Amino acid sequence: MSEMQFRVGGLLLLAVGLAVLVLGGYILYSTWAANAQFNRMDSALGGLITELGHAIGADVSESFQRGGALTAIGAVVATFGFYLLGKVK
Repeated sequence: MSEMQFRVGGLLLLAVGLAVLVLGGYILYSTWAANAQFNRMDSALGGLITELGHAIGADVSESFQRGGALTAIGAVVATFGFYLLGKVK
C-alpha cells in the first residue's frame, strides 16, 4: 500500500474509532444516570418496584453491556488507526 493510503486509512479509522468511543461513553453515562434515577425513585417508594421486579423474576435496572461493548470496539478501532498512522514514514 502507498503512504497516502495508510494515511487516509489511519485517519478514517481513527475518526470512526473515536466517534464510536464517545458514543459508547455517552451510552454508559446515560445508563448510569438512568439507574441512579431509578434507585432514587425506588428508595422513595420504599423498594416497592424492586420487590415487584423480584416477584415476577425481572431485572428492572438497565444493563451496561451495550455501552461497554461500543466503548471497547471504539478503542480497538482507534488504536488500529494510530497503528496505521505510525506506519507512515
